[in-house]
Amino acid sequence: GYRFNISFSTIMRHINLLFKPRRLRLPEVISIDEFKNLKNGYGKYAFIMVDPIDHKLIDLFPNRRKDNLIKHFSKVPIEERLKVKIVISDLWEPYRDLVKIVFPKAKLVADKYHFIRQLYWGLNHIRVRVMKTYQEGTTEYYLFKKYWKIINKYTYNLSNNFFYDYKFRYHVNSRQLINIIRDINPDIKVAIDLKDEFYELLHTSDYNNIHDRLSIYIEKLKNSGLKEYFDVGKTFINWFEEICNSFIDPIFTNGFIEGLNNKVKVIKRIAFGYRNFDNFKSRIFALTTNDLPLSYAY
Repeated sequence: GYRFNISFSTIMRHINLLFKPRRLRLPEVISIDEFKNLKNGYGKYAFIMVDPIDHKLIDLFPNRRKDNLIKHFSKVPIEERLKVKIVISDLWEPYRDLVKIVFPKAKLVADKYHFIRQLYWGLNHIRVRVMKTYQEGTTEYYLFKKYWKIINKYTYNLSNNFFYDYKFRYHVNSRQLINIIRDINPDIKVAIDLKDEFYELLHTSDYNNIHDRLSIYIEKLKNSGLKEYFDVGKTFINWFEEICNSFIDPIFTNGFIEGLNNKVKVIKRIAFGYRNFDNFKSRIFALTTNDLPLSYAY
């Protein structure tokens, strides 16, 4: 631009006039999510859609509002939309409505990370509630405060390796600590045991038995006497079919799209932000897609 005395804005305007990235053709399995958008009136979150099997970016849209997305997808031929069999998303209610309308033959799959963390949040709220019943500086408060990661982990996977604890002034391991913590309070014992049972359910269930096993587990959450877990149970009931659908195939996760969202954050940060979503979109496609389809205009 400096050589020909042309501004960057002029160069970008002509590039955008000549060609723009086109969305990829919809595959049978798609994954949808959102990421933090630009600040200039596009909405708080932008919509992103990928192929989680072949790890390709399919499309971007400047906001995730349901009505706008329905209009956007209505431009895609119905024959192409009917070929979509699986849609993976987080637990955002408008996505459920969107899938029913624009992908009528597709099953909605709840991403495992998003429904597992519902239980994490419930367990963490119980931990904090119980911790606050003890004074700061006490052994009980210290254990709940310092070893929250051990409380969250699957007990079966905890390490037997010893490490030095400066408060206790002797070596302990994670298995010993979780047993000490479980015995401090009956609420935390029930909470940890149900957390471990959920891990067992995840590791040993398949699509043929998950409906029955999840129903039994939800009843245990509701009857646990813990309000935090009762709320988790209500969420699981609301998304029951979508959670069960996640057991159809273990590859049905939002792992790729979450990684792509992190890359989008890096792209935005390196550029110190964007003011134009089309330029932002072109940059994301250019840096994430090798076989980028382009629409040329002469």
